Amino acid sequence: MDIGSIIIWATFVLFAVYVVSIYNHLVRLKHNFSKAWSNIDLLLKQRHDEIPKLVETCKQ
Repeated sequence: MDIGSIIIWATFVLFAVYVVSIYNHLVRLKHNFSKAWSNIDLLLKQRHDEIPKLVETCKQ
């Protein structure tokens, strides 16, 4: 193997590592986005569950 083919292979490997890194970052962003919406849904459900208790407390 001459130096030219080594450079081409090294460039290919670095590009592949870069593509995998970008893909993993995008997947992580997707999961964080999903987790954030899940947290919002959970908080809204908790508030919805508290309303009858608050109404009952106010009636007393």
